Amino acid sequence: MDLSYELVECPKCKDLIRPFRLKMHLKKVHTPEAEAKRIKAAAELRKAEIEFNAIVSCSICKCSVKRKNLTRHLKNVHGCDMSIVVSVKEPAKNKFNSVRERKAFWKKMLGPDTDDEPQGLFEKKLVLNGGAYGLGRSRKH
Repeated sequence: MDLSYELVECPKCKDLIRPFRLKMHLKKVHTPEAEAKRIKAAAELRKAEIEFNAIVSCSICKCSVKRKNLTRHLKNVHGCDMSIVVSVKEPAKNKFNSVRERKAFWKKMLGPDTDDEPQGLFEKKLVLNGGAYGLGRSRKH
């Protein structure tokens, strides 16, 4: 049972449509109301995307970040969630001119890192697998 239909091209949008559906397609898709609705929906989508990608200022460190990345910034940099963030209406200017300047500021404010973890390979008591140190591939030390 071969149901291959000849497709015709819509004169307005150049879509390929079955001939018996062309009249309904023109009625539904290409009326002035439908065109206005589609244009309005596209404009709202563009507006939402622009707002979503807007540059805002972090309320804690005044660093400029995209609105879509603000939650991740707060979690990764400050270790907090969105519940403590006040509304950010206007983007603020970043008070640091470079990453180096920002890092120096926070290092000065927070003090040096005091890690009690040993830094050497053998001080961490790691178990190495593989051919390193003459142990062979499947041996551990």
